[in-house]
Amino acid sequence: MICRNPNCEMENSDGLEFCKYCGRRLRAPKNSSKRPLQLIAGILVLIFLSVGVKALFASKGKMNITKQPEDIKKNEIVQTTLGGVKGYKFAFARGVSPVREIYLNNTDGTIVKLTNSNTLNAYPSISPDGTKVAFERKNGKTFEVYIVGINGKGEKKLAEGHAPTWATDGSRIWFYVKSSKNISNVLNSIMTDGADLKIESTTSDSYFMARFAPDGSKIAMSKYSVEGWGIYTVRPDLTNRKTLVNSKQKEDEPTWSPDSTKVAFTGWKDSNADIFVVDSNKNLLNLTNTPAEEYSPTWTKDGKIIYTKNEAVGPSLYIMDADGLNQKLLLKDAAYGSISIK
Repeated sequence: MICRNPNCEMENSDGLEFCKYCGRRLRAPKNSSKRPLQLIAGILVLIFLSVGVKALFASKGKMNITKQPEDIKKNEIVQTTLGGVKGYKFAFARGVSPVREIYLNNTDGTIVKLTNSNTLNAYPSISPDGTKVAFERKNGKTFEVYIVGINGKGEKKLAEGHAPTWATDGSRIWFYVKSSKNISNVLNSIMTDGADLKIESTTSDSYFMARFAPDGSKIAMSKYSVEGWGIYTVRPDLTNRKTLVNSKQKEDEPTWSPDSTKVAFTGWKDSNADIFVVDSNKNLLNLTNTPAEEYSPTWTKDGKIIYTKNEAVGPSLYIMDADGLNQKLLLKDAAYGSISIK
């Protein structure tokens, strides 16, 4: 069974519910009790379509078109542009799967292409000093961690792995990789010159993305274990583990608020991805709730959240307030935004 995640597409054995490489659900859970309802719904849809077609021909082609307000027209024009965004410096991935390259959006709205690999690049992460970008690249069936300067120069492969993230001081890059001993994922870290590769996680649990708090006091991580999926916080030495969220469905891509008090993350419910935020007291808030998949959140310095939304024409970057209000399109044909804290 091939994983449906375009950034994975790895082959899994039959019978698995989640991909053993990226953790995405391979198929929707079976629920035979819904089959009669689905059959009835299908019949009703056919009847509705039949009536609608007859009404269309009866109207002899005449339609009432309501004139759209001027602000809606302007919004539609904005939604078709690929131009840059002023005010924020962030990295993102752009392209048509299976080829995506890494780009940088500067605060003046100019966009710089950082990679030219003709393959899949994803999960960019800007260094704390704003001078470099770490990202993952798919070479064949292997995923590797790379680093490149914000001017597109100095590209370097560091190690095999996924979803790189920077330590708060910028000295090391953390990422996860499939263990050679079992199907679990382990957390590794490496210096920016590719030296001193370390295995950071010590349990048999399967680790995914890990991100450091801006103040350097904690790490938020996604982990799968016998307890299910969860978002946890630990100290930089991986001690003093605290559970923020735990469930049977996938929870991943944690990211810290600027004041290091809250964690936004991607949570799966009913086989669909949404953005959530949780604080240290486990107060949970669902920020997005649409039929589209919304994932990969990142906080801005002014307390807003940038996230990816899968639309019919492909992924786009959106931005919203920390309480989920004022959701607006930020940039078309863009995914996996990573904001610069400088």
